[in-house]
Amino acid sequence: MTKTITASKIILGYVPTRQALSGKLILKNAYQIKKKQRKDAIAKDEGVPRPQSMLDAMKKIARLEQENEALRAELGKMAEVAQRFIYNASIAGLSQQRLMEPLPRVRRD
Repeated sequence: MTKTITASKIILGYVPTRQALSGKLILKNAYQIKKKQRKDAIAKDEGVPRPQSMLDAMKKIARLEQENEALRAELGKMAEVAQRFIYNASIAGLSQQRLMEPLPRVRRD
């Protein structure tokens, strides 16, 4: 017995045949929509390169985690430098409005 028929028994109170279920337009449409969603999901994953082995996947994950950690550290350092710039600019008397002005356009004649 398929999962669909078993689930139908719980709702309907009896076991319908596969042919009886396929005759119901609402069930047929729901099945076709779900089938298309699954097919699209598989097609979407086909373009993604897959590792040759589990070991390769684990190595790639570890490398990406290290890269993420390095980027987080660099971002933290950059935020600290930005805070230092803002603090020193405010001490020098520059307003926030002046600090946020856009850069002048470069004239290339």
